[in-house]
Amino acid sequence: MDKRTGRNEYDRHWKRVIHSLFEDFVAFFSPGLYEMIDWDKLPDDLDKEFQKLNPDGKSRDREADGLFKVYLKDGSEQWILVHIEVQGWKDTGFAERMFQYFYRIFDAYDKKIFALVIYTEDYSETYTPPRYEHNFFGTKLSYEYNVYKIAEQDENELLQSTNPFAFVILAAKKALYGKTTAQPTKLELKKQLLRVLTVMKDRLQLDKKDLLTLFIFMDHMIKLESHYSTFAPRKS
Repeated sequence: MDKRTGRNEYDRHWKRVIHSLFEDFVAFFSPGLYEMIDWDKLPDDLDKEFQKLNPDGKSRDREADGLFKVYLKDGSEQWILVHIEVQGWKDTGFAERMFQYFYRIFDAYDKKIFALVIYTEDYSETYTPPRYEHNFFGTKLSYEYNVYKIAEQDENELLQSTNPFAFVILAAKKALYGKTTAQPTKLELKKQLLRVLTVMKDRLQLDKKDLLTLFIFMDHMIKLESHYSTFAPRKS
């Protein structure tokens, strides 16, 4: 598998888990917004509309970026822009690209936007503030967006969370360890996560659909050689 194919597959797994657990996703990252949403009305996936507005066009070939429309309890609409950033290098044009997303969505639809970037790698050495600024002879503009860095999250807090999406973050963080460890250690990481998922299933009363969604995500985050991939979630 080449690097681009592997990245696209990685992105697709993120996109699937966000789609499948979207309500938990919003509650995890923005409890205030979650309380404002009328969850009796199903969110709309605006992926096709989003691709038309993509600053880099189809050539960018990113799978994890997403745009969703939700309905608030007061009857208005809220748009949620999700960007999963998996680059391991400094991208000097990233903040500008986020601003382009914002103004193209705003210009096309005139809707309020909640923008979130999830950094899945350790960006401690290359991290830049989540801000785009323009300043030219008195003409000034500043755009900021929400950022969540998985590498900096506290595992104990994730383990104690009552939100199933905390397991997604925990699995992604464990996957960072797995990138630099041998196969037997990766296997142990996977067993640890499976034990956590088993406890979470009972504690949060997860249904089979959500349990399978979480297991599949974890299974793809930490890849094992075929002779190590011998376990699966127990059937209840």
